[in-house]
Amino acid sequence: MTQLLGLDIQFLRNRREDVLKGVFDDDFLNTATQHELVTIRDHYRLADNGALPSFGHIVARYAEQLL
Repeated sequence: MTQLLGLDIQFLRNRREDVLKGVFDDDFLNTATQHELVTIRDHYRLADNGALPSFGHIVARYAEQLL
């Protein structure tokens, strides 16, 4: 299904990677607390003025994986 919808193209992979690196840099990953990860997860799942942050679901799922 991912290939059919074209969701695995290099552009999207690069964007996902950029977003994750912007939120989860090496320094943060080395010092992140569970509370911070829960806060990030919850923030990226909430709509702000009716719109979710770009790739917010990716950030939220990554934060969950780190918990």
